[in-house]
Amino acid sequence: MDKFMYKIIIVVLALLCLTIAGINSVYTKKTDKYLLSQSNKPVNSKPKSQYSLYDALNAINKYESFKIEKISLEQNNQCSMEVKYYGDLANVSGILQDISHIEEVSNIQTIVLSKKDNTAAFNIKFVLCK
Repeated sequence: MDKFMYKIIIVVLALLCLTIAGINSVYTKKTDKYLLSQSNKPVNSKPKSQYSLYDALNAINKYESFKIEKISLEQNNQCSMEVKYYGDLANVSGILQDISHIEEVSNIQTIVLSKKDNTAAFNIKFVLCK
């Protein structure tokens, strides 16, 4: 009777091993399929919640007739840019509104319009990291 019990235990353990191997195989296939599907998706190399000085410069560089006069980095994780606009002053309010919608911009300060030389100067503060 003892030999019969050992044989039953061995058969049960063998079935358990086969079941675990089958589950592992199915899991591995599903995991591989998922990873392959994810590898075809474009990956953003930088999380959206972090910005850099490069992002701030690119945001301003999109607009024509701008000249960056001065850039200063501040301790509170912000970058301050003094920008001068050379162009039609009638467009300044629309351009400032567009700039204010840039996610990195925290505020726009000290707007000075000069009709004499048809320029506008302002200070833009960018958040470098949120």
